[in-house]
Amino acid sequence: MYLYAQILLHRLSQQDKRLAITPYNMHRLLIIAVMISEKFPNNAWNSACRYAKVGGIASVSEMNQLELAMPKLLYFHMFVTCKEIASVCNDENHSENSNDSSLDFRRPTA
Repeated sequence: MYLYAQILLHRLSQQDKRLAITPYNMHRLLIIAVMISEKFPNNAWNSACRYAKVGGIASVSEMNQLELAMPKLLYFHMFVTCKEIASVCNDENHSENSNDSSLDFRRPTA
């Protein structure tokens, strides 16, 4: 599910260069990507209300709007192939073994 969400966020960042992923919108994008990644391949999922509470989003109405907006921004390109997932896994393994920190979201150590 988290790899699926990561792929959706990557597609979103590549799809529309005007949409910048910033510290101000990242939590909304992440919670919506996780919510969609749970719903898309499954028949059972948590409610938008639960995701709103967990994600710190004030209203279920905003969650519903975001849930509708992301697929539209992705031109409904929601299916993720096994090849894409394997590619993300290989990239993560590569970044763990290298000093490239361009996509390292962990907190820097002092």
